[in-house]
Amino acid sequence: HGGGEGRTSTGLKGGPKTPWGKKALGVNTRGKKKASSNLILRRRKGTKK
Repeated sequence: HGGGEGRTSTGLKGGPKTPWGKKALGVNTRGKKKASSNLILRRRKGTKK
């Protein structure tokens, strides 16, 4: 999607992303069918200092 002056490029849609193209800022990016998902019972909120 080139076009020179006076036109905007399409760009990558879909909000803020990490440098690797995954969604950033509060989006759950973990796969739902992961084998260890049934071991995780609750979210570790606020464990970082």
